[in-house]
Amino acid sequence: MSRSRVEILKDIGSAKESTEQRRVGRVSKKTKLIEENNRETKEISRAVMRHPDSEVIQQLEFTRQRMAEEFGKMSDEALTWLLGGSSEMSRGGFQDSSTKTAAQKFREFLEADPGTIPPQKLITGIETIGTAMGYRAIHASWVEPPFTAETPDQQLMDDKIQEVMKDKLTRPIGDIYTARGKDDIAKELLKPNPSYEGSIITGEQEDVSSASENEEEDQLPRKSLDSRKFRSEVRKGFPSWIGAAVDGGIEIRGHTSGTCPLTLAAIDGLCSSGKGSGSTWLDEKSNFESLAGALTVAPFQRGDYHSIAETAAGVNHYLIERAIKKGEDIENTPLQPYDAFKYGMSMLVKASSNDKALQTDNLSIREAIQEQSEAVISRTKKIDSKMKEYNPQKPEEFYEDLPKKSRFFKSKLIETISHKEKDYEDGYEADVEKTSRSSRFSGFKERMKQSKERQVDLDDGYEADNDRPSY
Repeated sequence: MSRSRVEILKDIGSAKESTEQRRVGRVSKKTKLIEENNRETKEISRAVMRHPDSEVIQQLEFTRQRMAEEFGKMSDEALTWLLGGSSEMSRGGFQDSSTKTAAQKFREFLEADPGTIPPQKLITGIETIGTAMGYRAIHASWVEPPFTAETPDQQLMDDKIQEVMKDKLTRPIGDIYTARGKDDIAKELLKPNPSYEGSIITGEQEDVSSASENEEEDQLPRKSLDSRKFRSEVRKGFPSWIGAAVDGGIEIRGHTSGTCPLTLAAIDGLCSSGKGSGSTWLDEKSNFESLAGALTVAPFQRGDYHSIAETAAGVNHYLIERAIKKGEDIENTPLQPYDAFKYGMSMLVKASSNDKALQTDNLSIREAIQEQSEAVISRTKKIDSKMKEYNPQKPEEFYEDLPKKSRFFKSKLIETISHKEKDYEDGYEADVEKTSRSSRFSGFKERMKQSKERQVDLDDGYEADNDRPSY
């Protein structure tokens, strides 16, 4: 008897028993719509990771082979330092246990015969290493120390990572989504008198599994990512990226992913420096999107790291930056949350198997995922966000991308800003004493001269400090 897409995905996309048990009694603060979308997109993510497309599996195996070629002969110390780049939040299972070290587990992963590792384990293992490479490549200060190599063996690993990724690293995603750093207002809210008085949106923490079929507790990440606090508006009347997503029924977790481009840069570098058909398969954008759907979009969503829209923004950022490096005449512009969500769902569809779960099914796995994807998207709506931070020195730039029909409104806004008895800072109003137009502008210029250059605390890793690069 043929099954519906709902029945198929409940079968192949159901949560593990241990996950269901841990979530008994959990009360979500998400809206009913977003909670429903979250449940169905997690079903899709599990289905994709359990049943990826055959070409995606081949490329994953090629990537694992390249990892074995580059890292297989390195010392345990070198491997341990690499793994420290993502070990605290790793879903790949490369963690010390009572019987094996993390390095030993990594070697076993690299040395396993092709086709013997379950798809989910293959995906989470490769994603874990790709992310570790990305973080070590930029000497991230929010992972396990030492952040830079301190021994000869660690230096060998560092040199290898730099060699593999040297031409693949992109600009930080915060260079494109310029309001991203200030959308996270957790630190601002800790101040005695926070400047932000608007509504707050929480990127809610969920308990996570290793995104594998293993029910063992030691497979869980050592660290859970805290819930996040975001501003709903960049400026009154202008939704932030996070605010627009939530208003449109689209799930958020940690803002647009800066980790994803780092992970993809590592995978791209490994594959392109190899030999054979696998070294050129990712040259085709569509192929890269298929791999990214299985390797980042699905596990980031399932592992409570980034939502589908957030990861898709990271994929888009990487692919556009890659195209620009290759000389294509293309501009890297930020994706609105709705467009990012649709893009992410399309990658999940591409990444899925075209086989049937049961021979009696009329729908293939990909067709079932396509139908469910369309159903989820139909429940969301496009709300345009403001992804550019307000600069009081150049207020006109904040409004320059308004639709044509709003040009008159835009001119009035700029005029108001130029004459209003208010001073705007970071999107929020602060009353100031002004006596005349000339004194108002002279005082404004003087304050801007005295102000420090804006520091941006950007997130992935979720423990940003002022010194970290804006990835």
